[in-house]
Amino acid sequence: MNQNFKRVVTAAICMLSIIMTVSISFAQTLPEQEKETTVLSKEQLQEAEAFHIGVQAYLWGYPLVMNHTYRLALSAVEKPLPSGIFAPLNALNPSRRLLGPEWKARFTSHEVIYGQVWFDLTEEPIVVEIPDDHGGRHFSMTFYDYRGDIIRAVGTRATAGKGGEYLLVGPNFKGDLFPTLNVIQCPTRYVYGRGRIAVKKEEQAEIATVVNIMRQYYRVIPYSRWLDPSLPPKPYKSSEKLNPGLIPQDLQFFHILGEVMKIMPLRDEERVFYTLFKTIGLSEYGFDYNALGEHTKAGLKKAIPEARLIMVSRAQSLFTNNSGWLYPTQTTGWSGLRYLDRAAMCYAFDPFAGLAVEQFCPRTNVDIQGEKLDGAKKKYKLHFKDGLPPVLGDWSLTLYDKQGMMLGNPANRYSISSITSGLEYQKDGSLIISIQADEPADPKEKRNWLPAPKGEFCLMAHLWQPKDTILKGTWKLPGIEALK
Repeated sequence: MNQNFKRVVTAAICMLSIIMTVSISFAQTLPEQEKETTVLSKEQLQEAEAFHIGVQAYLWGYPLVMNHTYRLALSAVEKPLPSGIFAPLNALNPSRRLLGPEWKARFTSHEVIYGQVWFDLTEEPIVVEIPDDHGGRHFSMTFYDYRGDIIRAVGTRATAGKGGEYLLVGPNFKGDLFPTLNVIQCPTRYVYGRGRIAVKKEEQAEIATVVNIMRQYYRVIPYSRWLDPSLPPKPYKSSEKLNPGLIPQDLQFFHILGEVMKIMPLRDEERVFYTLFKTIGLSEYGFDYNALGEHTKAGLKKAIPEARLIMVSRAQSLFTNNSGWLYPTQTTGWSGLRYLDRAAMCYAFDPFAGLAVEQFCPRTNVDIQGEKLDGAKKKYKLHFKDGLPPVLGDWSLTLYDKQGMMLGNPANRYSISSITSGLEYQKDGSLIISIQADEPADPKEKRNWLPAPKGEFCLMAHLWQPKDTILKGTWKLPGIEALK
């Protein structure tokens, strides 16, 4: 009996048990309930059914919709853009500089060069070559399926600093595989690869060196051309543009989800969802909006805000509070069958969250007294009294606006980190970071200045490859102190 069959049987037994329990209870209480309950009309029942199924569809499909739109945003271009990041399918286009406010992306790190790839494994597998030598720099390349779950990671932590040749194989490939390649079986046709190399110092020569490593020594090659290098390079293939169709904006979510369901392989444990979703026009053929009655449409419109409320509420439970810092759950990167958790993680963190052992990222928007951080009202400090963050990689304290975007400032400084040069330490070896809107008058304090806006903001600590003392909670970030 294979594992998938066991899952389906177990789910069926649990469902049957629930149905029998509910049926017995229902039969026992029906006479009394009939006296007290108002029966819904046919139209009201259609709306109620659509509402409840719509909530389930939204929570199950939210990460799929986010990941789908993310792919279209990054790879719906005809050729790699000079600025980096944006590139057609199966093309690596690393950032040319450290990311700053010009990149409208949430909670990005300022100390790494990024290289992202959207792989399309429909026609054939793809070979990814990653070098061993990164000059002692922390690096990682993580592969995610279309649901946002990690398939495989390569890098300083995951493979002890070794690179290698990896073959990404899609779910429908039937050919032979070269025996010396590291085969990665991918459950979805589209796979997202996120590469990161940390810089040693914030200088142009160092940044150029890291960019060159990724541009010259990271290679993405179609399997056929890897087997026969004499074959000509394949032309670029961009992602499709999203066609909104003649569907109202307030139901576009279900339209996009239907587009994803067309290209997503169905898991055995998801069959019950597909059966339910057909009631609201969702199937592996897309979203059949025109076949829906007005009451079904009305139920779906009400389902979206209710589902978002559930998702946002669940997201709050993914953090624990430590002196104002919100520590994320350590189960990021893999949700399996926990669909509500997957949606909440996608909302709270990133469509493609990394493993906590790779990068742990507490955040805060309040001081140690619980009051909102606001550069127009107060000045703040963060005092590492008990030593700097215990990490095997790098650490940084990065400032963002309320939406998680980096903010421009006259000093062009977006973080204080392990690569920040000229930091001023106290006589006892501790470090105090000044967080305020105005430039400090004291030159020593200015060296440790993290510019804040004259308004509300938030902070995130990026802790690369944290030690067990962080993950087990024996070392904690100090709270943000408001200065009088």
